Amino acid sequence: MEEISRIQAFLFQEITHPSGSGSGSGYGYGSGYGSGIKSVNHYPVFSVDGVLTAFQRIHKNLALAFIVREDLSFDPCYVIKGGGFFAHGRTLREAQAALQEKLLEDMPEEERMTLHTDFNKEVEMEGNLSLIGSIFRNLTENAIAYSGGKNIYISLISNTEDMCHIRFEDDGKGVEQKQLPHLFERFYRVDKSHSKQSGGTGLGLSIVKHAVQYHHGRIILESEQNKGTTVSVILSK
Repeated sequence: MEEISRIQAFLFQEITHPSGSGSGSGYGYGSGYGSGIKSVNHYPVFSVDGVLTAFQRIHKNLALAFIVREDLSFDPCYVIKGGGFFAHGRTLREAQAALQEKLLEDMPEEERMTLHTDFNKEVEMEGNLSLIGSIFRNLTENAIAYSGGKNIYISLISNTEDMCHIRFEDDGKGVEQKQLPHLFERFYRVDKSHSKQSGGTGLGLSIVKHAVQYHHGRIILESEQNKGTTVSVILSK
């Protein structure tokens, strides 16, 4: 019963969309599988965003689960909630990307951000393509979710035989200096109330840090309130 209560809290907490537009309503759970089955292999089954989902474990707004197919077979997945939406993904990164896409689509036109890129040459390096992609994705998604700005700038600052320096900037509200040392900690949130609405797991910047370290690089974050945030990523080739 305790596990069922945790799942119900996970599902019910954000049924009403915070914007009040109603576009997030209905993202709750049903009474179970269509045939009346409410559990499979002892896992409780709920309809989440129209997808039959069996829950295994939950931590805050992230769940380890299985999608239940017509033949009652399981596809392992992650489920993330935020802003009145739920998103499934085969990996945590896929679920994060799916949730951010839903949030961006639901964002009013005047609140959307414009992405500007300035790469004057092609960069070639040996590395893990997935991890390098996670650096770009998480830094961009973080700016969209939390900066409150209008523009994101991604620029190639230098590109030598040994290293490349890429800079990510936004023109948002910035971060207090006292928060800066903690931003790359797992599950750390600057504004917990806003983070709850925006979704995500609090892992984005931690993933970036470890991806940079994997490539023997450095990451430097600078921010000034009401002027924006700059993240410099230096990767070894």
